[in-house]
Amino acid sequence: MRSILKVGSAKDFKKVHIAFWVFWLALSALLNFSTKEYFTLGLFLVRTLSVNICPFYSVYAALKLSKKGEKVNYWLRILLLVLGMGLSYGAHWYYFVHVAAHTGEIPQTAFAGKILVASFIANYLYFFLFGLMFYFFEDLVQKREEAKLAENKRHAAETAFLRAQINPHFLLNTLNFFYASAALGKNRELAAGI
Repeated sequence: MRSILKVGSAKDFKKVHIAFWVFWLALSALLNFSTKEYFTLGLFLVRTLSVNICPFYSVYAALKLSKKGEKVNYWLRILLLVLGMGLSYGAHWYYFVHVAAHTGEIPQTAFAGKILVASFIANYLYFFLFGLMFYFFEDLVQKREEAKLAENKRHAAETAFLRAQINPHFLLNTLNFFYASAALGKNRELAAGI
């Protein structure tokens, strides 16, 4: 059975993106809906999109843009990272203030702000690192693919060079054979003509 996550080329990363997020959403839904009775589909989608997907794709997109060099402004990459961080923090804040505090999941004490910040940092770094790892893994596969393509081109050039050497050599050997045959057969006019 062929694996869905088998990555042979950079084009296969769309499958990996989809497989990763389907797995993550299924696992997250299972954990949240089975343990928290107040969890709704809307809250799940908002929390998943802003808390998980924003940090992942903000770092992934910023790194992709940095690969293009001078064409893309440095500040655009910073803006992407800050935007991802802001959306993620906003979702955390909304969850802690409007959902977790009212349901009693998090007690309203002086530590609630610290819990909010700690939860945000842990979750943001978690998906930030996922984005980094995914980008570098994709870059590694792409470089391996480029190296393989360069190796194939090098082999094709060597083969063409050897063929270019063989063809004149073969022609000269054939002519030399006819010349020697004609000279030994006392057919000097043929040898002189060759």
